[in-house]
Amino acid sequence: MSRIIFYHPLPLARNPSKGSEIRPVRMIEAFRNCGFHVDVVAGYSEQRGRRMKAVRRAIGKGREYAFMYAESSNVPVPLTDPHHLPVRPLQDLSFFWFLRRKQIPVGLFYRDVYWQVEEQQYEGSWPKRLGKRTFLWLEWWAFKQFVNHLFLPTREIRQLLPTEWPVENCSALPPGCMEREINSHPDESGPLELFYVGGVEPPYYDLRPLLELSHNLDGVHLTLCCRKPEWDEHREYYADIPFGSKVSIVHASSDKIGRYYRDADLVADVRNPDGYLRTALPVKTVEAIGYGVPMILQSGTSAAAFVDREGTGWTVDSLEGAHSLIEDLRNQRSRIQEKRNQVIAAQKRNSWGARARQAADTLRSICCSNGRDGQKLKQTSGEMRDIRQLH
Repeated sequence: MSRIIFYHPLPLARNPSKGSEIRPVRMIEAFRNCGFHVDVVAGYSEQRGRRMKAVRRAIGKGREYAFMYAESSNVPVPLTDPHHLPVRPLQDLSFFWFLRRKQIPVGLFYRDVYWQVEEQQYEGSWPKRLGKRTFLWLEWWAFKQFVNHLFLPTREIRQLLPTEWPVENCSALPPGCMEREINSHPDESGPLELFYVGGVEPPYYDLRPLLELSHNLDGVHLTLCCRKPEWDEHREYYADIPFGSKVSIVHASSDKIGRYYRDADLVADVRNPDGYLRTALPVKTVEAIGYGVPMILQSGTSAAAFVDREGTGWTVDSLEGAHSLIEDLRNQRSRIQEKRNQVIAAQKRNSWGARARQAADTLRSICCSNGRDGQKLKQTSGEMRDIRQLH
């Protein structure tokens, strides 16, 4: 059994409810299900420090690792403690360098690509913003030195990277899904059941188009699932839409959400693509595949392009196009069943196991002792001498 290291600079969530929590947990499970023995380096800085020392000792005694797969966070590594103070600023950098020196390939899923996007640069007070951006640049420099392969949520996100990254050392590793038992098709005598899960905060998650669409369509019911505090904060924004009994607002945790997917004919996410979400691929886009439910998305996003490539739903160019499509599907539900069959066929190639195998195949193919990597080791050895002495 091959042994690998799994790195994440935050504690692993026991009941993950959002994409940034779900992905690390599912990837660890997937690596283990693929036959790897996984040594986890995760938690806040003190806990990570203990686990990194244990890995160093094990390697010193002869333990071999095939590679390290790392999941980043949306906060620079030195600032991930609850107080956000850089109490151990060089600890993780030193560990990455140590693995590089031992010629253990390192792959990183880079989550926080959007800090360079304009709308993200003005959040918070300027001292906090300046401090965070300083650490983000330092972190990016470190990744450039010590990461062999960069994994991204989508191909399109590569254009948002802070600086150039060799195209041959960069690839898309989208979210995955869990392969679930698919229920029989819902009752066709009732209304067409639409389901939305996610944020409701404008401008990025402006659901007015979707709510108005549901209100204007006969024989259609929408279940909208979101976090209760977020809905309570923004419900006034939607108060003038008289959706009445045609829309149900629910608040379900990730372990309870399955019932709504199973009752749905379609997952609908019809809103104007804007900002950083144009290049994002939310976990829910692939999660729907696991439940065998087709999606309807507005075109112009990476998520819509993914649905088109995989054949797991429909994309529309406008609200009018969505209205016409849903009306047609309501009257010809056999089209939904045909698409459901395509969605089910896409499960295996989009499972979390498939993502783990893709990452493993990529990292196993890397030989750090040859070519550009070996030269980079030689170039950076002098720069890292002081850091090595600290640990």
